[in-house]
Amino acid sequence: MNFSDYWQENKRFVTSVCTGVVLFFVAFLLLDGSLGSKDLTIRKRISEAQSKLREPLYSGQDREDAESDHAALQTALDQLSKEAVFEPRPDFVLKPGEGAASNLYFQRVDEVRESLRRLASRARANLPEGLDLEPLMTNDADTIERHLLALDLIDRIVRHALASGMQSVDRIQVELDPGFKSKEGVGIVERTQVLLDLRGSSRAVSAMIVASQGNEFGKPLIVDDLDIKIDRRDPDLVLVSMRLSAIQLHEPQRTEDLE
Repeated sequence: MNFSDYWQENKRFVTSVCTGVVLFFVAFLLLDGSLGSKDLTIRKRISEAQSKLREPLYSGQDREDAESDHAALQTALDQLSKEAVFEPRPDFVLKPGEGAASNLYFQRVDEVRESLRRLASRARANLPEGLDLEPLMTNDADTIERHLLALDLIDRIVRHALASGMQSVDRIQVELDPGFKSKEGVGIVERTQVLLDLRGSSRAVSAMIVASQGNEFGKPLIVDDLDIKIDRRDPDLVLVSMRLSAIQLHEPQRTEDLE
């Protein structure tokens, strides 16, 4: 069979095969060109990224600016910390060589109770029995140290209240920081808090609050919460509930200290 006869009998098949071959090569060329173009684009992006990585992210001036900002922030932090930290008076600080911590605490409690009792008597004001201070059944110096802070804070705010003309201090409660005896610890900021319920005229309350923010004891007292409402039994008086904090700051614990 010659080619002419074969063509006549199979021209449709041969045409389909040739067309498929042509389309295959055309598709291959197009695909190769497309992939080649994408490959060049990707290589270019990689090269640009590598060039950027080799360049320093920050200049020397950026470093100087950052150090200047850090110094300014540290100065501001030190100032705020100084203002916030409660500084107990010398009589309320445990000192080595002064005997058992518990004995010092009981001595200070007796002194504060007697001193405030005399002031309340002169002002014709009422104080809770024994200042509501529960006896400490511990010799732990850390616990006693925090109760001395609270005692110092109580002495200051009650003196302000009596001098301002408040009629009575109805309740006093001491709360140590929840983290004091926990496994997590107190963290950087420790709050020893004193809660008080007081009664007096609105003028006396205003005077007490103003006095608490003065510098009679070196710096203002930190009042975390203050609630004032009319006394239902005597509309001329107001009831005051306030929460004050003696704040202590601690250095953050390092990772190796926690292990």
